[in-house]
Amino acid sequence: MMWLWLGLIGQKLLLWGAASAVSVAGATVLLNILQMLANYARKWQQMRPIPSVVRAYPLVGHALLMKPNSADFFQQLIQYTEEFRHLPLIKLWIGPVPLVALYKAENVEVILTSSKQIDKSFMYKFLQPWLGLGLLTSTGNKWRSRRKLLTPTFHFTILEDFLDVMNEQANILVDKLENHVNQGAFNCFVHITLCALDIICGKSEGFML
Repeated sequence: MMWLWLGLIGQKLLLWGAASAVSVAGATVLLNILQMLANYARKWQQMRPIPSVVRAYPLVGHALLMKPNSADFFQQLIQYTEEFRHLPLIKLWIGPVPLVALYKAENVEVILTSSKQIDKSFMYKFLQPWLGLGLLTSTGNKWRSRRKLLTPTFHFTILEDFLDVMNEQANILVDKLENHVNQGAFNCFVHITLCALDIICGKSEGFML
């Protein structure tokens, strides 16, 4: 009888422990969801004064209006760009993620010259497996320290020495691109890559590719 009683107590303790674990896990998930919803509601209120392309719906935003094909989506973005060019900026909700497009140079300057707005979007994390954690993908203080090291390299006095080579290779690139006019879509990556390499090699090594 004693063993049977201990067995029943053990089963009850196991069931109680499992129920407690499930309750804790459920409460944790619920709190995380509530926190995400609170952050989303705060962003929604912050973004409300910014003009929008069309009315956005909660949580899905403008996702239902976006073209599924990448080429069509790119053309859709170009259409929005031309349609709302008279505004200083517009917002676009991709699901729960807000995106802001800046049109005026003075607005862009505020962001680019800010010493506080140096944290990049989480979307840059998708590039890290491909590009690693470099200047393009790093953020915050790590980006700031690396940018300070590279800033002297792109000083105006240094870039002025490249102007002749850059203009020459830019004209060659334009000639190559003109051959593709009215011939449909094409991959311009090779032409642009060769142009960049010719500029670098033409100045530093004295030869073209």
